[in-house]
Amino acid sequence: MVFLSTTLTEEQIRRAEEFHGHWCPGLAWGLRAAEWALREVGRAGDEDVVTVAETDMCGVDALQVLLSCTAGKGNLLIRNRGKVAFSFYRRGDGVSLRLVARTLPDPAEEETRTLRENPCRTAEQEARLGELRAARARRILELPLEELFERKETTEPVPPVAPMEPSVVCAACGEKVMETHAQLRRGRVLCEACFETEMPRK
Repeated sequence: MVFLSTTLTEEQIRRAEEFHGHWCPGLAWGLRAAEWALREVGRAGDEDVVTVAETDMCGVDALQVLLSCTAGKGNLLIRNRGKVAFSFYRRGDGVSLRLVARTLPDPAEEETRTLRENPCRTAEQEARLGELRAARARRILELPLEELFERKETTEPVPPVAPMEPSVVCAACGEKVMETHAQLRRGRVLCEACFETEMPRK
């Protein structure tokens, strides 16, 4: 496949698709955001690059694969505000940027929505929906980055390094919980779940 605009390789796209499990427009959005981030902040060696995603959509998986920003390392933070927007930080020199997806008109939007909301799609309708989604994903890969995203300044400081805190034992369930997530109720240390269970009902 040859795409007119993206500098991403077929291998990068394939790895993201394999990790995510399917090909879709949401993944394409993430690929292009990652492409811009690679250009300005680079790929994380460990926790030196941080991503804050304001969505939990498919594109977040592309950021994990291409930027090596992951939830497990603590350098991928999901603050779901319902926006296709991503902030990227490079801790070493303070370089940062925030990308916000522009509105991308879709002439097939109504047809796509009708098919997607139909729980009894025929095989032909399922195939048509796949064609429409693939066409939109391809368009996202072919457009210049500046037509897809508005580049803005980040709105918050670089997130701190993932904390390493001691654990305590919940007095109710006996499970270990990070001290910073424990609650104190009537002199007993509780995990968040047990604390909520023992809260008096109004």
